[in-house]
Amino acid sequence: MKFTFKTVSAKPFSAPAKTSLLKMSLTVLLLVLVFNVNAIPVVYKKPGCANFESALRMITRNAEQGVVSSKFILGKIFLEGKCVRQNYVAAKKWLQEAATAGHVEAMYHLGLVFYDQNGPYKNYHDALHWFRKARDNGDEHSIYYLGEIYLYGRGVRRNWSEAQRLLALASSKNDPKALYRIGYIYDKGMRGQRNYRKAFAWYTKAALLGYRAAHYKLAQFYALGLGVRRDKVKAFTWYSIADMHGHTYSRSKKNALFRRLTAENIAEAQGLIQRYMKSISYPE
Repeated sequence: MKFTFKTVSAKPFSAPAKTSLLKMSLTVLLLVLVFNVNAIPVVYKKPGCANFESALRMITRNAEQGVVSSKFILGKIFLEGKCVRQNYVAAKKWLQEAATAGHVEAMYHLGLVFYDQNGPYKNYHDALHWFRKARDNGDEHSIYYLGEIYLYGRGVRRNWSEAQRLLALASSKNDPKALYRIGYIYDKGMRGQRNYRKAFAWYTKAALLGYRAAHYKLAQFYALGLGVRRDKVKAFTWYSIADMHGHTYSRSKKNALFRRLTAENIAEAQGLIQRYMKSISYPE
């Protein structure tokens, strides 16, 4: 029996069909790029990222070979997105593998993945689980987030006494986030009347540990005279320090206040900025 093949002339694609085919191809390409977490990403060319690509290749190779510490480092790199584009899919994959293998820091960072309110994996129940595991294995950074979870009732019933205990414990370990949050509680009167004097004291502690939101708060308190005598020079000082640390709204406030200062005021502020910058410490 003979088989004969008929030659069929192919009809050219219509314009809508071409458009549809192009969209489908782009979608497939995007999915490949997003979910291929083992692919080496483009390394940003910016200060601090020199020679990072070769290091990233080595870390990736070690992680793929099962080295738990490399899995953690790789997950943290993708989570922070400092020298590469932030990639939550890759971050979650590598941090989860490391955390499941018992890596304590990976447990904490995996908690951050689930706790991120703007992230794709937001899940307060899972965040609580991993923060607890990290805390129970000696990680001190998780204590603050557990306190914040109970303070706002995220994934659990709101529990003020437990929040207070955890935030006090975190603040005793000089966690600037905890120091700031306690100041915020007094500032907003979350447990009764506002107490600006106590808020100012806690904000100051956080500010001297390099917490930029606290720098901004101190500037506001000096500008408005909340819990402290109004002082435009010190307000300008702390707006400037907040701006130096990258706080979003500080620059416009600083510039507006600058126009109200004398040359003598500016000289005084420059001296204060130098003094405070020397006294600020940055905990790990």
